Amino acid sequence: MINPKDPDWETKLLTQALEGDVPVGTASQIVDYVAHGVPLGSFLKAVMLNDLVESYKFADVINTAHMREIVRFLYQYCPMSCHGSQDIYYQWIDQGGIEGNEYTS
Repeated sequence: MINPKDPDWETKLLTQALEGDVPVGTASQIVDYVAHGVPLGSFLKAVMLNDLVESYKFADVINTAHMREIVRFLYQYCPMSCHGSQDIYYQWIDQGGIEGNEYTS
């Protein structure tokens, strides 16, 4: 799990993703979403919503091949309060991710 009070937490989160074999572009998008609440495209939005069918429907060849690594990274290193349902997803965006959340208070 990340420590948002660490000034280098975003870099460390990205490093964890890349070391976990998450594709670079996918890792960057996840970190932007977690950090700042940046909305995601169809594939990663489906992943955040825990929608397996839609995740595979929208995944490209690279992300399909790395689905296990993406999901593992999400569950091991990202806040549980940023994924799991549509309500959680939109609430995370509305609050501005970790930067707009109580984590940084």
